[in-house]
Amino acid sequence: MIARGMIHGRFQPFHNGHFEYLKGAAARSDELFVGITNPDPERIRPEPADPLRHLPESNPYSYVERLLMVKAAAADAEIAAGRLHVIPFPVNEPELWPPYVPPDVVHFI
Repeated sequence: MIARGMIHGRFQPFHNGHFEYLKGAAARSDELFVGITNPDPERIRPEPADPLRHLPESNPYSYVERLLMVKAAAADAEIAAGRLHVIPFPVNEPELWPPYVPPDVVHFI
């Protein structure tokens, strides 16, 4: 078991694949960070691998709505609230990561 693990995603919406990702990381971590990517719609960048991903219609849920989805899923998975941290995560800007997550966190992909 690792001390701190992290998963991240857009969660537009949070679906069954995300639920399995969450449970798998929680089973391997004492403390779990869940990074919600693209928290600020004004900072979403186009991605060549997925040309529709940045469009508003591909991102219908706000950060708060996604945070509530993640917390509800974690409760359904019986992940204790005290070991869960749901945070904004600027995935496309790695230079901004240090203030968001501890340096020893293990990123699950």
